[in-house]
Amino acid sequence: MPLRIYLTGRVLVEDSGTILFDERRLMGRQGRLAFAHLVGEHLRAVSRDELAEELWLDTVPPSWERSLSALISKLRTLLASASIPDVALDGSFGRYQLYLPADAWIDVEAASEAIDRAKSALREDIPREAWGWAQVAYQISRRPFLMGEEGPWVTLKRSELRDVLVRTHECLSEPSI
Repeated sequence: MPLRIYLTGRVLVEDSGTILFDERRLMGRQGRLAFAHLVGEHLRAVSRDELAEELWLDTVPPSWERSLSALISKLRTLLASASIPDVALDGSFGRYQLYLPADAWIDVEAASEAIDRAKSALREDIPREAWGWAQVAYQISRRPFLMGEEGPWVTLKRSELRDVLVRTHECLSEPSI
């Protein structure tokens, strides 16, 4: 079973059915938000400025660079203590990137993939398969995303999940399902 990361509902990381850590170990709201942002953007490097904008919104403190470095250091320590193979949090040239195993499963990505598969199955007239994939997309996209948080990236991700949910309802309302 691959590494599983949940960003909807309660943020948590699971490997082979064992919870490695959840949001309670993520150093408060900023740790939770930074971790979620790095997971959600794991395919690219995220600039320090982008993270700062998300963590502090309009009131970036004068010592934000030191605070962000400390937060990233704590995240690295947490990831190291979880002993997750092929996971690394790299920082260079003013950017951070979270490297995950190729087969890592991230719920928000899985929801998008599932609704795409459901729509494809409908086009191919395979209603049972469409229903199954639509259920996966529905169960994930209906859950709250980083409840209590605000910011441009959080708003974008919520919008993407809302789109998945709308597409899921459209799929499930098809007469052939």
